[in-house]
Amino acid sequence: MHTFDDDDDDGPFAHAPPTLSPSLTSLQIRGLSTYPVDPRRGVSEHHAVTMSFLHSYMNKKVLIITADSRILVGNLVASDNNTNLALSDAHERVIQTPDSDEPSVEVPLGLYMVRGDNVCTIGLVDEQLDSSINWTEAKGSAIGGIKHV
Repeated sequence: MHTFDDDDDDGPFAHAPPTLSPSLTSLQIRGLSTYPVDPRRGVSEHHAVTMSFLHSYMNKKVLIITADSRILVGNLVASDNNTNLALSDAHERVIQTPDSDEPSVEVPLGLYMVRGDNVCTIGLVDEQLDSSINWTEAKGSAIGGIKHV
């Protein structure tokens, strides 16, 4: 099971089913190993929900946060049963900390593959809001990676 470094206690919702937060458009999945497998199809419930959401994101601009805290943005053009993702026109946002004098940057990546077990979260990008932000001036704290327990 994956947990975040700053969240060692998953609390009562550690094994909750997948939910879609009303304020977010990203799928939030916790306790992946607890979902029962449908013996007729051989797939778990979370897999069916995940693939359904990914299908609705096809050919749309998405933001992905990876297990090593990278922020990737691009158009989702392909996915498979292992949640491997392909992005076109991808770039990585490297956001500097507030005490850094260096500007934040967007590193162009082009066509980019993200291995499924490296995906922490994926969500649709509000393109109007996204284009209104000057990402070179954005500052923020580090997200922090995940640890495997």
